[in-house]
Amino acid sequence: MVRDWTPLETRKPTKEDSIDNCELWWHVYNGGMISGYNGWQINRFFTHWMTPPEKPKDAPTVEEYWRRAGNQYMAEFEKERAGGHDRKVSDPPSEG
Repeated sequence: MVRDWTPLETRKPTKEDSIDNCELWWHVYNGGMISGYNGWQINRFFTHWMTPPEKPKDAPTVEEYWRRAGNQYMAEFEKERAGGHDRKVSDPPSEG
C-alpha cells in the first residue's frame, strides 16, 4: 500500500486513518512528527498528514525490550510503573 501525504486543507484525519491511534504530521518548522490521534494542537504550521505504516510484527513490548536488553534501568522502570519512586523529579538520575 502506497501512502501519500494528504494536505490538511483537503481533509483532516479521522480515527480510522490512525494506526494504534497515531498519525504522521508535517510541520513547516519541525518537519515530520508523529502524534496520537488528535494529540497535536493543529495550527497553520501543520500542512499535511499521513497514516503511518503498520508496526513491525516482531516489535517487542516495552517490557520485552528491557528484559531482553538486561538493562540496569529495568528495575527502575518496573518500580515507576507500579507507582513507587525513589527520587524527586528535580533530582538527576543516578549514574551507574
